[in-house]
Amino acid sequence: MILNQPQKQSIIITLRITETFLDETERLIKEDKTDFHIMYKYTDDTSKEYRDKIINDINKCRVIIKTIKNQFQCDAEIMPIPKVIAGRLSYLWEVLEDTKSDKLKRYGDVNNALKDKLDPLLTNLMGLLSDIIDESR
Repeated sequence: MILNQPQKQSIIITLRITETFLDETERLIKEDKTDFHIMYKYTDDTSKEYRDKIINDINKCRVIIKTIKNQFQCDAEIMPIPKVIAGRLSYLWEVLEDTKSDKLKRYGDVNNALKDKLDPLLTNLMGLLSDIIDESR
């Protein structure tokens, strides 16, 4: 065997991350840029030729990933969607917790009114995320 189990696991994780980023890039290239987003907006001045080239290169990357997977007998992870959702939203919950007024002190003095104005909104948002996480388990 060329790889020991920890080495193989490292390759599996790296390929999974690579594939995930490629998938996200492909969605970005293909998605309708008129979707309504609140905190960000995409601008797209790319040409059709550019987009076609990117998609073509992504497909070539997938061929290489599949070759490595097969050559080194790497198993694909079964990822139930509720588990993925719960994991991502749990991370977001922690990020939001670190955005509350008492945590913002690390960036400088915090206005006292912030605790009454920001924290309840963040707490509400975190509660909704918790509901989704609970529903995903």
